[in-house]
Amino acid sequence: MIDIRIASARGEAEPVIETAGVGALREAAGLLARHLPPGRTVLARPGLDGERLTAFVEGLALGAYRYSLASAPPPPPRSVEIAEVDDSGAIERGLRNAGATAWAR
Repeated sequence: MIDIRIASARGEAEPVIETAGVGALREAAGLLARHLPPGRTVLARPGLDGERLTAFVEGLALGAYRYSLASAPPPPPRSVEIAEVDDSGAIERGLRNAGATAWAR
């Protein structure tokens, strides 16, 4: 799985204003997660909150999901910090939704 949390500061991340709807955000975040490098990534998404932030987090978590055999080496850890957001409830909902989906798979 991937670790997703609110960033303490924006740091070097360029802000990206997300204007897409919930479904498109989920899909775009899933595509983004598939190409994230190992280690820590900071994404600045000012103004993203509520249902749209939940969808973004859900997409990141589901896009990072990888099925592997128990005998395969574990993938390198990845973490995403989302800057310029403060809706921790939306992040928790997105992680919970993604966890339920991954469990059902």
